[in-house]
Amino acid sequence: MSTITIRPFAAAKLLTFAALSLGGCHLSGIRGNGNLVTENRPVQEFTSVEAEGAFDIEWVPGPASCTIRTDENLLRHVETSMSGKKLRLEWHGQLHPTHGMKVKLSSSALTGARLTGAVRLTGTKLSGKGFYLEGTGATRVTVDGTVNELIATMSGASRLDAESLQVKNAELSISGAGKAEISASETLKVAISGAGKVTYNGNPTVEKHISGAGTIRKRD
Repeated sequence: MSTITIRPFAAAKLLTFAALSLGGCHLSGIRGNGNLVTENRPVQEFTSVEAEGAFDIEWVPGPASCTIRTDENLLRHVETSMSGKKLRLEWHGQLHPTHGMKVKLSSSALTGARLTGAVRLTGTKLSGKGFYLEGTGATRVTVDGTVNELIATMSGASRLDAESLQVKNAELSISGAGKAEISASETLKVAISGAGKVTYNGNPTVEKHISGAGTIRKRD
C-alpha cells in the first residue's frame, strides 16, 4: 500500500488555506457598520404583511406607514413592495445587522401575516372579522385585541402568543415543534403533527387531531 507524505511546508499551506476558508465562511455576507439610521418607506394602505428574513416588526393601528431602523449600509439591501393590500418585506443577501432590523408599521387594520425565517411580529389592538397567520421557521408572533376568527398554520419552531387576543373561533394547524397560546370562547380546532403544543383559555368546544408527541391543554 502506498503512503502519501506531506512535507511540513505543504502542510502549513494546507492549514492556512483551511483557516482562510473557515474564516471566509464566518465572515460571509454584509456586516452592519454600526451607524444606525431610520428610514421612512412609502407605502399605500395595507391589511396584510409578508416578511422573509429576520425582521423585528411592530404593528399598531393608524395611517399607513413603514419605518425601518438598522445599519445605514444595510438599508439598500432591504426591499419593501406592495401587491394589492399586501405589504412585502424582504432582504437580499446575507445581512448581519449590529442591532437587528427593526420595522414599525401602521395601517387601518391587520388581518393577516405570512412570515418566513426568524421574523418577530407584535400586533397591538387587532380588530375586525379575523386574523390569518402562516409562520414557517422560527417565527414569533404576539398579538392582542378582539377578532371573530383566528386561523393559524405554523411549521418548524414557530410560536404564537395570542392569549390577549379575544377570539370566538380558532383553528390551528401545527407541524414540527411549534407552540401556541390562545383564548377562544366558542370553538377550537387543533391539528398537530409532531411535538407541537397548544395551551388555551376559555371554554370552547374542542376538536383535536394529534399525531406524534403533540399536546393540547386548557390553562389552569
